[in-house]
Amino acid sequence: MFYATLLILSIVIVYLSFYLTVGNKMKRIIFGIILILSPFTYPLTFTLTMEIKPEWDTLEVLVLCHLILLLSGILVVIVGIFTKKKSNTNNE
Repeated sequence: MFYATLLILSIVIVYLSFYLTVGNKMKRIIFGIILILSPFTYPLTFTLTMEIKPEWDTLEVLVLCHLILLLSGILVVIVGIFTKKKSNTNNE
């Protein structure tokens, strides 16, 4: 159950990164850079997960979660580069 929670959490983070930055180029690029930098927190998350569930299977799931976040961060930055800026005109 703990493994599924970690995977679902990383997928929810990826979903929110796309959902909350719709049409906003700068937010999308910043959020993508944050996702790319998230694997640098691996030593901290490794220590915390080994305290919670000291099994080596946890290590594999943790690496997979960080890989998902890294790849989605790269994807968010690429999509952010090609996102058009919001238009501020109102069509009445």
